[in-house]
Amino acid sequence: MIIKILENRLTEAKKTAGKGFLRNLLKDTLQLLALEFIYNSRWSNLIFKGGSCLRICHGLNRLSEDLDFDYEGEFDVSVFFEDVKTHFMKDFYFPNLEFRRVKERLYFKFPVLRQLALATSSESDKLYVKIELSRAEKCNYKIELQPIK
Repeated sequence: MIIKILENRLTEAKKTAGKGFLRNLLKDTLQLLALEFIYNSRWSNLIFKGGSCLRICHGLNRLSEDLDFDYEGEFDVSVFFEDVKTHFMKDFYFPNLEFRRVKERLYFKFPVLRQLALATSSESDKLYVKIELSRAEKCNYKIELQPIK
């Protein structure tokens, strides 16, 4: 199922864009799928921040490599990461997802680039998405809820 989503996203863009742009387009798609899951899950209390937040929520023209979140209070990072992994592997029927956890960072590796004709046999087949968590610092910050279409 996730391959179909990625193929659909590429259909129009392939006509005019180069490989680098198309890879970034796919990474953006995977990030949006992760955000959609988080927003609609029991983890919706995470505070989205960083470069990806600036791009997605405020339209800044930039590419960010990861999804950054703060959390408040007690938070079980292991359970959260297991939920995200299960979402991609089972809900999106993508059992060959590779992942690695390093403390409060989770690296997903989607081996899809060859199947989508965006990598040769000598290039990496993997598209990477990173989710990074950190405990919210005690300060006066404002949380703004903004639905994204």
